[in-house]
Order: sequence, then structure tokens, then C-alpha cells
Amino acid sequence: MAKAKSKGTVGVIGLGSMGLGVARTLLSKGFTVYAFDVRPQVLEDFASAGGKACSTPSQVGAKAPVVIKSQRLKLVVSRNALALED
Repeated sequence: MAKAKSKGTVGVIGLGSMGLGVARTLLSKGFTVYAFDVRPQVLEDFASAGGKACSTPSQVGAKAPVVIKSQRLKLVVSRNALALED
């Protein structure tokens, strides 16, 4: 049986709720998807579903011409930045 041709290649960095949903949808639509996440088990599961696991974010960028970054943002604000007084 001939392998189906990919519609294109996309990278996804961050396989949390949103990133994994995007990556799975792209896979189901026929795209080749390279992905990175800091959680090894999530990457293994993604690869088992047909995705391509990458060991670093830069590897995703090297493999895919388009990269979607989906990561939780951590806001760090210092007291000086807010000009708060003690």
C-alpha cells in the first residue's frame, strides 16, 4: 500500500491542552507534525499517534518551515517594576 502524501510540514512546541489539540488536528488533516514538549511521556504518546518527536525546540525549527508555539506564559513581575513601596 502506498503511503499517503503529506499536505505539508508543521512544528509544534508545547503539547499541553491547546498545543496537543492543534498537533492532533494537523496530523488528522494529513500534515507531518514535528513536536517538542518538556514531558517525555507526552512526546512518546504523540509519536505513537504518528507525530515526529523532537528532542529540542531548535530541532523542531530545523525540521518544519512553520512552527506553532503553545506554552503557558509565566509572568514574573518585580516590586521595582510595579513601583511598589514597602
